[in-house]
Amino acid sequence: YKTDKTMHAAGGQYTTADDMATWLELNINEGRVDGRQVLPAAAVKLTHAPLVTLDKQFYDFKRHSYGLGWYDSD
Repeated sequence: YKTDKTMHAAGGQYTTADDMATWLELNINEGRVDGRQVLPAAAVKLTHAPLVTLDKQFYDFKRHSYGLGWYDSD
């Protein structure tokens, strides 16, 4: 049960492993899921575009930019 104290910055979410796998498939296949184009490839590409430049280190990963939940890093 979600309460106010367990909400996160974007409000939190409930999901399943299958749903997360589908979300990942959509993101790494330019909007395609099970071979079907469910979102325009250009729209998915925009969600991966960097919005903020960074000069941050996370363990061994050098972060260069961030945008809509995605980090660009080495």
